[in-house]
Amino acid sequence: MKLKNIQLININNTLSELVDLKITGRFKFKLFKLKVTLENALDPVYLAVQGANQHETEEILNEEQDVDIEKLAVDDLEPLELSIKQLGALEIIIDMEGI
Repeated sequence: MKLKNIQLININNTLSELVDLKITGRFKFKLFKLKVTLENALDPVYLAVQGANQHETEEILNEEQDVDIEKLAVDDLEPLELSIKQLGALEIIIDMEGI
């Protein structure tokens, strides 16, 4: 899936907000795998923006990269207490078919 770096950052930040939630079943492992994948994809981005000026930072954040992530099922997310803001950040990786 191709996503802009800023989208990856927003998804990663949202997942960071969820780390203290009690999540049961296989879904917790899926979220953990997603978090690790995002952090690995973002390490070079965070390094690149260090010392970059405003224009360079905007360019880096708008660059796309191909990440191997599996979409999240609505049924898996349903038990979690998510704000509309969090849903908005995760929307691009949520499988919305059938809603």
